[in-house]
Amino acid sequence: MKYTLLNFISSQFTTLPPVDCPDLTGRVVIVTGSNVGLGYEAAKTFAKYNPSRLILAVRNTQAGEKAAREIVDANDGKGTVPEVWELDLGRLQSVKDFGDRVNRELERLDIFVSVRRE
Repeated sequence: MKYTLLNFISSQFTTLPPVDCPDLTGRVVIVTGSNVGLGYEAAKTFAKYNPSRLILAVRNTQAGEKAAREIVDANDGKGTVPEVWELDLGRLQSVKDFGDRVNRELERLDIFVSVRRE
């Protein structure tokens, strides 16, 4: 079959199948860059699957708090309420402080998603 412009345009309106994610009860998830873009969408999706803790690791905590409220609203108050932790990957001390906090406060870490913006 020859791929044409019409095929391309019609493929842009194809409905994707739903994401089938297992229940994350008891799991701990950290998503960096989670106040915008792909990180935000990943965190919003993880929240639906009930991890025991969902941590939004963000450079700007005010933007992170806003994203956390939006995630709760987007999931109609169901699912996990995200926590916002400061993490600036451009500052070594921030990374060290974040790592220390992870070691102090978390018994386990099951999923870590790092999203980098250019």
